[in-house]
Amino acid sequence: MERDGNQMRIAYATSVHPDWDVRVWKMAVSAAASGMDVQLICPWKVSSDVRQGVRLRPFTRFPRGRNRLFAVRREVRGILAGMDAPPDIVHFHDPDLLPLASRRPTESAYIYDVHENFHEEVKERDWLPRFMRSPLSVVADRIERRWASRCDGIVCVVPPQLPRFEVTGARLEMVRNFASNSVFACPTPFRHDRRPKVIGTTAAHYESNGSLVFLEAARIVADSRPDFRFEVGDRFASSTFRSRFLETRTRLGLEETVRIVPNVPAERMPERLARWFIGVSSNLDDRKQRLALPTKVFEYMAAGLPTVASRLPLIESLVQDGRDCLLVDPGDPDELAGAIIGLIDDPRRAEALSAAGRRAFEQRLNWESEIDRLANFYQAILDSTANRRSRVPSDLD
Repeated sequence: MERDGNQMRIAYATSVHPDWDVRVWKMAVSAAASGMDVQLICPWKVSSDVRQGVRLRPFTRFPRGRNRLFAVRREVRGILAGMDAPPDIVHFHDPDLLPLASRRPTESAYIYDVHENFHEEVKERDWLPRFMRSPLSVVADRIERRWASRCDGIVCVVPPQLPRFEVTGARLEMVRNFASNSVFACPTPFRHDRRPKVIGTTAAHYESNGSLVFLEAARIVADSRPDFRFEVGDRFASSTFRSRFLETRTRLGLEETVRIVPNVPAERMPERLARWFIGVSSNLDDRKQRLALPTKVFEYMAAGLPTVASRLPLIESLVQDGRDCLLVDPGDPDELAGAIIGLIDDPRRAEALSAAGRRAFEQRLNWESEIDRLANFYQAILDSTANRRSRVPSDLD
């Protein structure tokens, strides 16, 4: 994409997201593929080179501590200020970078990408005393929106976020976090008689994400279908919850049935999902989950994997229960296990679900259907800031 005959320059920035975070990386790659000049400032263990059209600008990840936020912002400011040409847009992905939009190191437009519902995440922090979590959530909400009001634009992930940020006065857009066709272009066809007998979830592990419900359902399935195994990724919200997960697995007698496997980068996700028979999303029904859109559901469907997911409002608004995937009551391990067993015992239904889920991904639930909206948003932001600057009188007028 061009701006006034020149290539549009975008600098993406993240301070805490893990190496090759799916949304951060696919957004940068998509922008580069559309013709933009893209740089990515990140605390990842990568070299300063160009990958898939994206110039990586890594910095050292700072440990938690009192001075981390200041150190991160200083590092990002320095990288932005030192670029040969200032970016037209700085699109950042973490709330701790919001002050950049107030004291700007470059004359760029600044856009905040609201990955998570940060104020709700505060309630999940195991290291915070319970009595402090709700009050701190309220404070975090107010601070986030106050700082976001300094931004030129805000990108939301789900519809409920839009009214929350309307009060900021910034231009808003929604870019949903679907799976990318560039990653899932050629999934392994689902044949029930050729698939390993493995049921899995790619979810991060914490209580409201349904990790313990997943274990309870695994025990029920294992009792009646002992030839099936379960896999989960090694992504735990805290060491405390990891210990709790392992203790529950031991108590349920699932040490040999439920395996914890290393995480894989986004480009290798199709390879992992091709080893599974069913993909599961077992989120609970609480405020945090009602405001979320689990990317894993769409990755399973993109991979042509029969999918069982919690019946939550945002999921229900996008898929048809019984056709694209199976929806079950959140927090009910018996219903979750029953849906899994039903697909194991009815391979034709599993194959039909696989095909329908893949069609839904191809036709409407893919990242590529969102990226044009993002490009148009960038152009609108730049046009708006250009018009605003043109109305400011110069010293010579």
